[in-house]
Amino acid sequence: MASEVQDIENVTEEVDKSAEEAPLSIPVSLELLTLVSEWRAQHGLKHEDYTRYRRYCSRKLMRIRRTLHCQCTQKGKYKIAPVLTPDDLTQEKQLFVCLVSAERCWSYAMELKVTAAQESRHKHRQVRKLSKAVKHSEELYTLTESNRTDARSKLETSAYRDWLIGTLSLEKLEWSKAVHSFSNCKAVYEQLSAVVSPGQQTFYKDIASQLELHLRYCRYSLKLGTEAGGETESALLELRSSDLSGPLADKIEEVLRQTREKADTGISEVKWLGKSVPIRSGRVHDAIRIIEEGGKEVEKATGREAKLKHFARLLLDCQEAVQSIKDEIGIEKQSKQLQEKEHRLEHLGGLLDYINYCKLTHSTSRSLLMLEQLIKPDRGVEGGRPEELVRLYDILLQNNLDLVAIQGVEEMMGMELSVRRAEFQAHRCFYLAEVYLTAARLNEGLALLEKAARHVTELEKVCADWKDTRVTSILEDSEILNGDIRSKRCAALASLCLGSSAGDILTAPSRPKGHIADCLEHYIVLDSTDKLEDLQIVSFPPDYKPAPCKPYFFDLALNHVTFPELESHYSKRGGVLSSLFKGIWSS
Repeated sequence: MASEVQDIENVTEEVDKSAEEAPLSIPVSLELLTLVSEWRAQHGLKHEDYTRYRRYCSRKLMRIRRTLHCQCTQKGKYKIAPVLTPDDLTQEKQLFVCLVSAERCWSYAMELKVTAAQESRHKHRQVRKLSKAVKHSEELYTLTESNRTDARSKLETSAYRDWLIGTLSLEKLEWSKAVHSFSNCKAVYEQLSAVVSPGQQTFYKDIASQLELHLRYCRYSLKLGTEAGGETESALLELRSSDLSGPLADKIEEVLRQTREKADTGISEVKWLGKSVPIRSGRVHDAIRIIEEGGKEVEKATGREAKLKHFARLLLDCQEAVQSIKDEIGIEKQSKQLQEKEHRLEHLGGLLDYINYCKLTHSTSRSLLMLEQLIKPDRGVEGGRPEELVRLYDILLQNNLDLVAIQGVEEMMGMELSVRRAEFQAHRCFYLAEVYLTAARLNEGLALLEKAARHVTELEKVCADWKDTRVTSILEDSEILNGDIRSKRCAALASLCLGSSAGDILTAPSRPKGHIADCLEHYIVLDSTDKLEDLQIVSFPPDYKPAPCKPYFFDLALNHVTFPELESHYSKRGGVLSSLFKGIWSS
């Protein structure tokens, strides 16, 4: 009996070992990147709230451990949680333990970076938390290396581990290690983008493009001592203009600031409108330099999309420069040094006009580039609607008026502004007429086309007085616009005539409302669907109408009427007998 029991136990152990070593019929799958992106977007990182996300990870980790019965405490006594091994892997939630632990440590490190970036104590703590996150990611990678997970899970966990290692190396300034880790991560995501569903391909490609920005920054840091300062700074400016956010964007801004502080710019004054305006404030000095560098980057950029991105960043820099000068003006107004106060305010006012001029000219160039993109789109891209073109021309006209309002600009370039204003007005009227014609409002469209033709005539008159090389291209555009106006006008007139004739001849007479007896001047056409019972000839019973009658008022008032005395007008009557004999003899 004892031998039989021993044989049964041996067989059971062999079966258990074979079951542990054999792979699962359905391998565990973990779409790590999709899961992590959803968690981060839904629990705080959409607004860069790392504290909220860290607390969410703590609560989620507690729930997962409770579900898997692998808690660290039991009945009030401390107990180390059992360590998961690849042989214990049977479900996806077991992988969540390492994944959520790594996410919690990473979010804690980012929280420390945002809240207390200047204190060295928190810097060391941040590095320790990132190291712990890397440790959890390596445990996750070890779990997925078994034959109980699918190939995609292994690739995603390896990419996640490389990303965390690269992030840690970035904080430790280990650029070579960071380049190696980010390159491996980028290669994995590029491979996965080719095999995932079409809906996820764009998402994986975006992640790979973000990793490329990290790689470029690390390569820049590696070559910092070998390249010229201007070239490295232009590379940083190009990185900053990309769609970048988070810790890397802060690092780039910090390096740019340090590079500009070390560089000898030589910008001590601004020459504009024949005047030299000195720059005395360091904040204003940095703002003007950023604008000048942004203008150079726009000139170097190739392609419309790249130029538009540089323009967007440049306009933000101009707005920040305007605000910094306004702050300096406010400080100077509160100053008690009356002797230099007026001169400084005058210089700051000149700098403010210069920055506003740069902002308006860059805004005009950006709007013209957007117009070119909408009117002459690239192959495979849909053109712009007339409403969008009208809005852009409104912006151009407003910029033109704002430029005229700046002191000294009208004397310097008044003729050019007049030509541009007439050109913008002509094009705006034309596209606004297209909006009305599209809405079948032909009369308004024709009126706007006539107004556009008058603006074209005015433009030709103004160009005759402007001696410039750009007049030729403007006149050629005006001739093309004039031809478009004539063609649109002929088409609108034809549509208007056809619409009126069709309304008079082809339109069936509408049946008047009411009874037939009341509408005898209209010709009523009956069809097969009409029923005689439904036709109302007259109104029956007829309506009540007022009829003339004797006023009831006179019968009541007769007793109160005083008649005049008429006895004096009648002759005195004879006796009764004489009247009787008169009657007999007369008969």
